[in-house]
Amino acid sequence: MKFYAQGTIASAQGISLAFTTFGAGILSDRISSRNLLTSAFIICTISTLLVSISPVSAGLYAILWFVNGVGQGLALPPILKLTRENSEPAKFATNWGLVLLSVNLASITNPFVAALIGQSYGWRQYVAFNGVQTMTIGALCHILLDTGADTTGDKVTKKSDSPKATGAVKWWDVLNSPFVWLVIIISFVEGVSRIGLMDWMPMYLDKELHFDTYRANVFVSLMGLGGIAGKLLAGKWSDALVRRAPVSTDSAQSTGIIVLITALLIGITIAGNVVNISVMGTELGPKDMAGTYSAIITLASLVGGIFTGLPLTTVADYYSWNTAFIVIELLCVFAFIIINLAKLLPQKAKKD
Repeated sequence: MKFYAQGTIASAQGISLAFTTFGAGILSDRISSRNLLTSAFIICTISTLLVSISPVSAGLYAILWFVNGVGQGLALPPILKLTRENSEPAKFATNWGLVLLSVNLASITNPFVAALIGQSYGWRQYVAFNGVQTMTIGALCHILLDTGADTTGDKVTKKSDSPKATGAVKWWDVLNSPFVWLVIIISFVEGVSRIGLMDWMPMYLDKELHFDTYRANVFVSLMGLGGIAGKLLAGKWSDALVRRAPVSTDSAQSTGIIVLITALLIGITIAGNVVNISVMGTELGPKDMAGTYSAIITLASLVGGIFTGLPLTTVADYYSWNTAFIVIELLCVFAFIIINLAKLLPQKAKKD
């Protein structure tokens, strides 16, 4: 497929992931986390298995991957909520960093598993393997999550019963807060840099730098390995420090050992931002609206992911992947400037 078709499929998934995550974040304050997770795994399993048996068609794949994004979007908020509810306040960031390590473990092993199964049996068998794997994990989560996870939503709903005016005031506080908008901007840039690098770096290494499959897979795996260190460090520092770390990112333009070091640094910096922004999203407001605040911040990051689909691949089509990654770098510079300008704003006392 051409970059345009691949970008269309990626954007379709990103759009559904973004808006479903936003809705699921609000729903997670009101209904069962276990039910949301179960629904998410069912949707992901069905859509993945359908991709494995469908004819090659960009339009059909875009639809199926849109549905897959719905499933992924339903899963993220309840996982974050369950982590917060089962963590002490002083250890939440560390525990959330540990939960997010699963993404990095997958990014380390996935390139090699994909190459092994794909070369031996074909890409359809690899996609089917992912579908069966998703179904198995979903079944385990449904069985192992206790009934407390099912009643959480009901408890929150009962506690948050209040006049509609109160809800309107809370939403106005959310939208009227300069700090919320600052975190939204940071989250958007984080989504662009993280998803753009993780999704399109293999393509860049192959088409622009002419890396062989093995070297490209090593680079991506080292990014995942760096992400493990980044999430652990960010979680520890977020629990120990009041101020959060600034957004930063790197770009690989060298070869040899410098390329490997760069891959590790990319993983560390991007993964650290994921943890910090997730924690900030849950701490922006009162506990009974933690899911809503988190959903807004996550939506910004996923909109950044949409940008890395069709828009970014269009830049790569018309110019080059070098230009596309320069666009990401410029956005990161913009975010860095915004963060430092925000320090000049007057500080408001925190309301209880």
